[in-house]
Amino acid sequence: MNWLRRQLPAPALQTKLDDMLAIAGQAMGAVRRILTDLRPGVLDHLGLWAALEALLTEFQQRSGLSCHYDCPAQVEQCRLGREAEIALYRIVQEVLTNISRHAQARDVSLRARTIGRDLLLEVSDDGRGMIAPSQPTSFGLLGMQERARALGGELEIDSTQGAGTTVRVTLRGAIA
Repeated sequence: MNWLRRQLPAPALQTKLDDMLAIAGQAMGAVRRILTDLRPGVLDHLGLWAALEALLTEFQQRSGLSCHYDCPAQVEQCRLGREAEIALYRIVQEVLTNISRHAQARDVSLRARTIGRDLLLEVSDDGRGMIAPSQPTSFGLLGMQERARALGGELEIDSTQGAGTTVRVTLRGAIA
């Protein structure tokens, strides 16, 4: 397209091609963002905990919400395996998406901890809350629940209208 632009004598055609180049550049940027969202390099190189911290930082910058990350050193040393780490990352991505779309929150926190050999991962907001369904029907909630189950874990949603929501994933026996 750049070569074609140089070949065109008419400024109006060059302007049209400039517009096409700009659209192509935006499309390439979107593809890069989608690929990063699908499989962030930090997940492969630095592990789940660094990837979640980076995800939360990016979410804070994009949304303007105040975000807090709490992951003790002993949890950060835990590696859960590729599939489990991808699944937990996707669950947190979906929770953050739901917060940005529905919660009208000001603060978000992501907390990881261990209880014995169990791993507990919580994402909480101070938003408007929701009526948590006993059986999820939306694709987002169903996807989170299925990802947790595939890991042998449990997904719980605690919410009170007007007092925020906490999504909790528990993986029993995940810590060696």
